[in-house]
Parts: sequence; C-alpha cells; structure tokens
Amino acid sequence: MKRLMPVLAGMTITAIRKVAIQMRETLEVDRALVSAARAVESETISGKRVLVTGSTRGIGRALAMAFARRGASVVVHGREEGDVRRVAAAIAHAAEAAGRVRAVPVDLSRPGGGGVLVGRA
Repeated sequence: MKRLMPVLAGMTITAIRKVAIQMRETLEVDRALVSAARAVESETISGKRVLVTGSTRGIGRALAMAFARRGASVVVHGREEGDVRRVAAAIAHAAEAAGRVRAVPVDLSRPGGGGVLVGRA
C-alpha cells in the first residue's frame, strides 16, 4: 500500500490538472463568445450577408444566431448536410429570420471546398 500512495497521489494531481485545463479552456471560450457578441452588438449589420464557417455548433453557431438576430443574412456552414440544415432552420426560427438564413454544407478539407462554399454563399 505504501508503494501505491505516491502513484495514486500522482494520478490525482494529474486528474486535477486536466480538469483545471478544461475549465480554463471553457472560460476562454466563454470570454470569446462574450467578446464576439459585443462586437456584433456594436456593428450595424442589418441587410449584410455573413458567412460563418463551422456554424453548426459552439462559437460559430452562437455567432450565426447573433448575426441573424441583428438583421444580417446568414450562411450557416458545416460538413454534415443534416446538421447544417437543422441548425439553419433553428436559427431562422429563433431569430425570426425566415428567408435570411441559408444552409451550405461543404467539406473545407477537400480541394476546392473554399471556392465551392464562397460560390454557394
């Protein structure tokens, strides 16, 4: 048992460090969301078109929602067609932005993906 104590203590410290790192990353994401929301609030974007890559979850989704609520036409992007269409519909409904939200599924890791996305947007 005496031999296991330092090992268990080391494992506990490692686990605590991992949790601390995850909490710090979450806090950084939260700060980024607040900063982005403030930027969106301060700009006049009504009538403009905004393309948010990776907007099916996380920060991208929050940004797409914020832009739609401020009157912009929003292009929701992601790799999976079902996710993109579902999120675009949810944003259009929640932001009362019917006709101003477009779903564009494109895999940007494929050659020419960026050009396809911009062309469809």
